Amino acid sequence: MLEPSENFFPTSSPASMECAHAILKIEVLHCTGLPNADGGAIGTAMGKKTDCFVGLIVNENFARTSVINNCLSPIWPPFTRRGFLMPIMSTSRLIQVGVFDSDEGDLTGGLNNDFIAKTTVDLSRLRSGIEYTTEHSLHNSTTFTTKERRSKRDNGAITLRYSISYNYGSGPRDCMLHDLKSMIARGYPEPQVDLHSDSLSDHQMLRDTIHGMYRGSSYSLKTLYAMLDEVVELRVVLFVAFKGIKHIVFWSSPLHSTICLAACYKTASNPDFIPAFLCLLLVACLLSSNLYLQRSPGSLARPRTFLQSLAILTMDRDDYYPNAIVEPGDQLAAQEVGIDEEPPLAT
Repeated sequence: MLEPSENFFPTSSPASMECAHAILKIEVLHCTGLPNADGGAIGTAMGKKTDCFVGLIVNENFARTSVINNCLSPIWPPFTRRGFLMPIMSTSRLIQVGVFDSDEGDLTGGLNNDFIAKTTVDLSRLRSGIEYTTEHSLHNSTTFTTKERRSKRDNGAITLRYSISYNYGSGPRDCMLHDLKSMIARGYPEPQVDLHSDSLSDHQMLRDTIHGMYRGSSYSLKTLYAMLDEVVELRVVLFVAFKGIKHIVFWSSPLHSTICLAACYKTASNPDFIPAFLCLLLVACLLSSNLYLQRSPGSLARPRTFLQSLAILTMDRDDYYPNAIVEPGDQLAAQEVGIDEEPPLAT
């Protein structure tokens, strides 16, 4: 199962692969504990199980694995269609991973493949020279943090293996600044996903891979409740703000409290400094949130530190501040089981 794939299928033309800043090499290894999408009275009586395949989306590139029939824990052997090469222009993207039940050969003739669950992988957390093998929990949706998503744990998990390498003449700095350069040239931000499909089944598959079961465009009570749950999940921001105010008011750090007192006094005496003071608060919130997320148990759940981002911008290196968990050249160095977990709230 962990053997390298015999073939890697490019998802774009050779010219696009050559012009890209980086190449993402990704393999779908196996899924575990999937629900039976072919169940029901008739399906159970016939002994049918999920006919699983996986769809991958990065920006304007889409890949689809081969189908593993009648299995709730499918394994893709090395000789199947499981490995892909995807061109990357910006690392500020998510790898959208959708798991489906194929209906080819059924009465519908494959016109409507059943969506099972999905997950995402953040490209900005990857470093070149490292091959990651990670297990991700599958959810109904990654757009909204619904109560059903938090309580329902029978959607299974998926194991992926991936690595990123930069093309000649490009580096992590080009990938980091691509969106900014594109926005300056275009006059508007580049879309995160830009895909076109030739059939209704492909369109539904792409849509489900990106949005999952819940979509903000569909007006319903379930969508509104999901949005409210998402707001509740932002309690982390309130926690960080409360800890920061407590830290300053009770002079836990005399230096921080003195700087804050001086800034408040200067702003009160000269209202022209209000915009600068608000920018200072925004920077403080970003720093605090980044430090809080660094406490996440999984290395892939932790964002880049500001020192790492500075190293990319100044030296064009993404390995200047290496993480102790993963080192360049490791083959299976980042086996993360709990990368979906959030850092605990300290008391």
